[in-house]
Amino acid sequence: MTEDVCAQGSQGINLPEILRVAGMPQRLTDIEKQILWGIAKGTSDREVALGLRIHESTVKKHVGSIIKKLGVRTRAEAMTLAFLERTKLENKESK
Repeated sequence: MTEDVCAQGSQGINLPEILRVAGMPQRLTDIEKQILWGIAKGTSDREVALGLRIHESTVKKHVGSIIKKLGVRTRAEAMTLAFLERTKLENKESK
């Protein structure tokens, strides 16, 4: 289930790789990138936790850290930022 939570998007886009290219790895750990991708796909904290084999409270702590590191106020803003980075990379690659 880990791959389902954090691997490929619906169009084969790998968000952790996009975050790496966008310069976010300096701000987010690998686990935080996986959690961000999971919540960006609409996966619940519980489902992310099960997929990554960690406790749900750990996911919630990581979400708080993600929000702080990205300088946003809500998990929705973090998800939006992740998808904006994805769009920016896709546009760059299509040129």
